[in-house]
Amino acid sequence: MSGIDVIVAGHSHVTNLEQKYYTNPDGREVLLTQPGYHARALSKVNIPLSLQDGDVVVDWTDEVKPSASHLAAPGFAQDLEIENVIAPWFEETKDWVGTVVAQSTEEMKSETSAWEDTAILDFNNYRQSGGSAYPHVKTAPVIYDEQKAICDLMIEWAQENGTIDPSTFFEKTGPFPLPLPRAVLRNLPRRRPTVKVATSPRPVQVTSSRSQAQHLRC
Repeated sequence: MSGIDVIVAGHSHVTNLEQKYYTNPDGREVLLTQPGYHARALSKVNIPLSLQDGDVVVDWTDEVKPSASHLAAPGFAQDLEIENVIAPWFEETKDWVGTVVAQSTEEMKSETSAWEDTAILDFNNYRQSGGSAYPHVKTAPVIYDEQKAICDLMIEWAQENGTIDPSTFFEKTGPFPLPLPRAVLRNLPRRRPTVKVATSPRPVQVTSSRSQAQHLRC
């Protein structure tokens, strides 16, 4: 993209894009950096500037140009002063994300979602929305001047109905590729789920996977 010197990327959940240079359509370099994911790191970006005919410009030479470095959270000590400042909001947020929003009529497991369609995938993973009749999304109005998060739509629908019943929205689609060999699956990175759906009468629990409380992940 022309006219841009630095792009701070996100959402792809990778940690190997600390500093990478691309060439735009005009033949000029562009710096891309991604600080990782889940607030575990920051990108420290240095942008050299100079005056040119009274205007501030970004320096791009072989010796001097924008650069980025990776600052990972484990490399820094906890700031107790900041922790004390945010503590009241942190506790309030944990209470909020722990609020029961609905009951599930059955357990919706996610272990096989990588290779087959599952109810929890249809309910939670709107990015792969082909073929499923989401009750919480299909009637939402199409809007252009504002955004309403899919997570909010899901929670509102669950609160309104009080029950999450896969039979009302889950359509198994496919076929999908065969599952990966078990040896490969064992070596895949594992993450604690952010949403734990329990079978009624146990409530749906929205949990946090890290030190910061989270709501349904979009």
